[in-house]
Amino acid sequence: MDEQSIEYFREREQAERNAARSAACHEARRSHEELATKYAALIHQAETSSPETHLKSLGLASHRS
Repeated sequence: MDEQSIEYFREREQAERNAARSAACHEARRSHEELATKYAALIHQAETSSPETHLKSLGLASHRS
């Protein structure tokens, strides 16, 4: 994942956390927090996976014997 995508996900995570804080009801708050958590997971995955791991997840890694 490129840096531009990661930055977008960071912005979305923050926007969802802000929306959760100002939500009018529990259900909306929970939904916004859930989205924020999912954005955070995408960021974490992108920052911790090696290029080889990323290629494997896409089914594109070269097979070495």
